[in-house]
Amino acid sequence: MSDLEPLAVPEEIPVSRGSLYGRIVMYGILGLLLVFGVLDYRAKSSASKTATIWGDLVVREEMDNRLRKSNHAQYIDGTPTLAEYDVPNEMGGTDNILEYTWHGAIRNYVVKLSLANGVDPMVIKVE
Repeated sequence: MSDLEPLAVPEEIPVSRGSLYGRIVMYGILGLLLVFGVLDYRAKSSASKTATIWGDLVVREEMDNRLRKSNHAQYIDGTPTLAEYDVPNEMGGTDNILEYTWHGAIRNYVVKLSLANGVDPMVIKVE
């Protein structure tokens, strides 16, 4: 037993400041990419959910339960911005368009509602 040598204790490998700063920068960039991805996913899912609900309400058979300008806002998910404008139609008149935009970190997601004419117009089409 005296022939055995004591085990050598490995020396600690020093961590240089350069590799520490490199890791901080790398994890910071990964964190920012994660935040951008989550923000964009939230905008996309909100726009998609809202468009699906509006689309289902537009094709309803019952005229009393169809989507109208006065009640469409209750189905909005998220916080989009609204732009309202008129476009000329084939008959020589104008159609009222409501354009909702959900702003993501990477893209913007747009849903347009075409309205009929009248006091409380019905939504004709969801794009």
